[in-house]
Formats: sequence, C-alpha cells, structure tokens
Amino acid sequence: MSGSEFLRQSSRGGSGSSPEVGSSIMDPVRNNVFQEQFDLDLEFEQYEEIEVPDFSHGRRGRFIHDFAANKTGIVDVEGRRCFVMPLNRSLVLPPHSLFDLIVKMRAGYYDVDTEIVRERMRVVTPPILDFRDVGYYITRECSALPTYRLERMTVPVFKRSVEESQHAVFVEFAGNKISHLDIVNINDAVGAGGSHA
Repeated sequence: MSGSEFLRQSSRGGSGSSPEVGSSIMDPVRNNVFQEQFDLDLEFEQYEEIEVPDFSHGRRGRFIHDFAANKTGIVDVEGRRCFVMPLNRSLVLPPHSLFDLIVKMRAGYYDVDTEIVRERMRVVTPPILDFRDVGYYITRECSALPTYRLERMTVPVFKRSVEESQHAVFVEFAGNKISHLDIVNINDAVGAGGSHA
C-alpha cells in the first residue's frame, strides 16, 4: 500500500525557506486515508511539525518533535491543551531523513510502512508551569495552553477503571510505522477555558 504525496516549497518568515510536505496515508486496519501536513527544519534539523486532521479513529492534532530537547509535543486542537512526552526516535525520523523518505515514496521507490505501533499513555497532573526543559519549539506552541506531561502505561487498564469516554487517540506517521497514542485519562487534562473536549 502506498500513500500519495506532494511537495511544496514555501517561504517561512525569517530564516529562509522550509519545505512543507503533505501526504495521504492508507490505514490498513480500516482502509481509511488520513492526510498530514509536514513542516520540516532542513537547515538546522531542530524540529518538525506534523499536522494531522481529524479522521475516523484519531483526534485532530499537531505534533511538534523538538530534536534539541528530545521531546514531542502534541497540541490537542479540540481540547485546547498540550501534551509533552519523550521523543521516540525509533518512530520519528529526523527532518532530512523524513524528507528523503517522502521524496522516495513520491517517486515510487518506497511504500509507507503501515504497521501500527500502539501505546497507552496517561496524563500526569497538575499542568506544567516551568517550560525550561520542554524545548523552544514546543514552548512556542504550548505556553499559552494548559500543558501536561504524558507517561507510558505499563499496567493494563481495565474497562471498569477507565471509561471509554475518557480515552482520546492521536495518530501520526513520522517516517517509521504509524504511531497510535491512546491517552486513557484525557479528561484529567483541563483545556483552556475549562474545556474537557
């Protein structure tokens, strides 16, 4: 299965140009297609931003991978809040590698690796107040929103302990497999304006 991609050069104010890449990726489980918009820092390889629209089994979100801080930020667009976790370099390719992969996919040399890596995450409260260890790029996107750390769950969650309505799923493709993050206690993270969306 392959995704269809398109590349577009766009000027980003200040430091020159940064490619924006859009891709459509086929989800093998549900035969759905989801699209992503990529903003890649090819000059300094410090960050990449991946915009994922809402689709049938994932929330609309923006992933910010800060390679200098070794962190990933997730902007929950609906819930008006952010989440921060360690950068998973086994799933997230650096900007140049991701760009090269997309160019080769577009040329027909590679197909998208549609294997899904599922992770269960838990919101850690209270929200972050000190953004110093979060990194510049995540702070830029999240400092005006309630921001929470996410931690990987190692113990199974039983349906009685966490209702399905408290779950939220964020999905992205960042070069190596499809990452499926299930946040089991999303309602513990209050968004801007008191929203629990």
